Amino acid sequence: MKVLDDKIRKDFIFDLYSKINSNFKEYDKVTRRKMLDFINDFYSDYYNIIDICTVRELKFLKRLASGEKINHRDEKYDFEISSLMSKMLIGYDFSDGYLLADEFKDNIMLALSKVDMKKAKKVDELNEFLVGFCKVNGNVLVETLINLASQLFNYSDEELREHIINNKLFRYYVMFNFKYIESLDNEMVEALYSDYYYVMDKLDENRKKYDFITAPSFDLEMYKNIFYNNFDTDNKIVSKFLKEIKALPFFWDRTLEEVRICALLNEEREELKESISNVPVLKMKHIDLTNLFELMDKAMDEMPSGALNGMCPREYKEKLKEKAEYEFKREMEYTGQGNACLGDDVAKNFYNLYFSLLEYVNNKYHIDTSLKKIYKQEYLDPNQLMPIIEYLFEDKEKIIDAYIKDNPYNFNSEDLEKVSKFKQGIRGMFTIAKYEEDYTAILASDRVYMIKGLNSNIDEVIPYHNIPCIVTTSLFPYDGVIIYDGLLSTYPISMGTSFAKIVEKEYNEDMKYYHL
Repeated sequence: MKVLDDKIRKDFIFDLYSKINSNFKEYDKVTRRKMLDFINDFYSDYYNIIDICTVRELKFLKRLASGEKINHRDEKYDFEISSLMSKMLIGYDFSDGYLLADEFKDNIMLALSKVDMKKAKKVDELNEFLVGFCKVNGNVLVETLINLASQLFNYSDEELREHIINNKLFRYYVMFNFKYIESLDNEMVEALYSDYYYVMDKLDENRKKYDFITAPSFDLEMYKNIFYNNFDTDNKIVSKFLKEIKALPFFWDRTLEEVRICALLNEEREELKESISNVPVLKMKHIDLTNLFELMDKAMDEMPSGALNGMCPREYKEKLKEKAEYEFKREMEYTGQGNACLGDDVAKNFYNLYFSLLEYVNNKYHIDTSLKKIYKQEYLDPNQLMPIIEYLFEDKEKIIDAYIKDNPYNFNSEDLEKVSKFKQGIRGMFTIAKYEEDYTAILASDRVYMIKGLNSNIDEVIPYHNIPCIVTTSLFPYDGVIIYDGLLSTYPISMGTSFAKIVEKEYNEDMKYYHL
């Protein structure tokens, strides 16, 4: 049967056209004819038919090609039918049922004869996760998606990047969008599930309501299930709810779409219940929805939400309870730091030596010509010092040796010896793990450094309830202990209880270092 006729709505054509054309024109700037011509050209390459279909869809096309009649009420083919109809590869005739599109029938047959089902199945496994993850979360940074997939599948980052850019099935469901990330102060590319485009601003707004993050679950079967069925039908409560709502005498498709959006955004459900209650046929028949709504609440508590970083509301409530109990325990155990810093006089001596070294580096290597004085200066902008510190650590042994030889500030031999020990310093990203009475414990990749503050304890700089937290800083040996340079770059990310427990375990098990 012909599917590309004059009766087909423009918005339906545009939906497919915009998903298969990465450079599509806006709706009002493209004609029906131009879009239909593009779709014709697209399917004239049989490989595009293979690439845009799952194995399930290809097998369904084979059934139709063999002349098999498919009952439109057979729910087991819901995905194949709705997907292939939206891709205009099949049509429906009241007398003959589902049929291959006449316009593409020859190329569909060619695709079915050429497809390597084993290879297609492997591609499906990847897409089921990639698209399913985007569908659950609404949007995700492309680099994050690549990183997650590389941990779960035997693909390199480059292979994954090539796949998400060029694979027709992935691009059919997922679009790319440039997004400014405030915490990174940078514009990044995000992968966005196309059907949720209109609620992305609301999703980002709702994410801000939740005060901690946790690692998302990597249940590949769940992502696969949601990819094909929109819901995790393996979950008994969700499955029961779907069965109950489909048994009602009304068109439930739109209602389930509203349920999906409500779950994605983790919105209050009263408006959704009101919408269902006001369906004319349900009101007219005076159907009592009390039990259905109770079941719906239980089912939606099991549905993963993009606003909750892929957790379901039940998991989030459990995490909140776990976090409250953990923080109460920490509150009871915490006594505060006592002698965990050098004190004013020793700190002043360190700052004199360190800032003189930074001024020497800046003047000698012309890093920031607008910054004339660092030595013996107060209220310096840390952001101006960071590039100088980074330059110092690129070749600190050579630079410190030159500084000691030049001795531009006429320090005595004892002070120069202290500067010489700065060559043992390390700079990097650390995790502040615990505040002890006399030390602050920070985690590196394979050890715990027990460090001192300078003229104040570090728990006065970063309150204990904000740890564990990730920081970038420099560590130096000084006055027989390890100190940090007084400059901490923190990251505005709230860590969950699971991360805190991992840090606590590493702190308890790793070797403690009191000297560099």
